[in-house]
Amino acid sequence: MTPREFFPHMPDQVFDSWLSGFINERGWPFASVTDATTRTTFGKVLWGKKLSYWRDLQWLELKVSLIEIELDPRSQELTECIVGHINGLAKFEVPTESINDRFSSALRFINENDTLPGSVVAVIQPDATLRIADGHHRLAALSVAHKKEIIKFSVWTGIHVFP
Repeated sequence: MTPREFFPHMPDQVFDSWLSGFINERGWPFASVTDATTRTTFGKVLWGKKLSYWRDLQWLELKVSLIEIELDPRSQELTECIVGHINGLAKFEVPTESINDRFSSALRFINENDTLPGSVVAVIQPDATLRIADGHHRLAALSVAHKKEIIKFSVWTGIHVFP
């Protein structure tokens, strides 16, 4: 089974922009959708959830502005920490250069194009907030950009649909 076959409902755009790079860089250590991702190189990327959690999501692309969405507390905190880091108020355990480059690149793109570079990937939580899987740096850059209230961007949202 190829990594792509693990996620039959995931749009190619989501898989290619979010997971494909990690898979190419780290390999694919999983044999079954019941495999846990904790204690693997994919633990943080996939939130420690079993692959079946991601397999069962249904996906919808939304066009929204920053004021039309509510992030879950974890995503909100990480986004604010990135802004704090850029302003010299927070530190991360990852290379500072990577954070600065990703933020600066996103901010430059936003200011030049009035949109985000690429789509954000998120999962709708039971309380209707969005937990961000991919896009924290872009959202952090957008939060300090001019016209942030009116800029629309794409969010691929995964949701668990129960019968």
